[in-house]
Amino acid sequence: AGSGADKSVPEEMIRFVKDSVAIPLMIGGGIKTPEQLHEKYTAGADIAVIGTRFEDNPEGMLAFGDVKHAFNH
Repeated sequence: AGSGADKSVPEEMIRFVKDSVAIPLMIGGGIKTPEQLHEKYTAGADIAVIGTRFEDNPEGMLAFGDVKHAFNH
């Protein structure tokens, strides 16, 4: 995943890694919608890296920010 990836990290993998480590979990790549971001945070991601999506649509950044603030990360 990353750099404009077509697919994002599966939620099952996020949950597995989150349960296996005691450090913040950063994921990135393939997150194209605020709903996908919400799913990643719900699965246990602490930090999400979103780059290409904002390059393609900078105005859409606000919707992603709303999801981020809802999780208080």
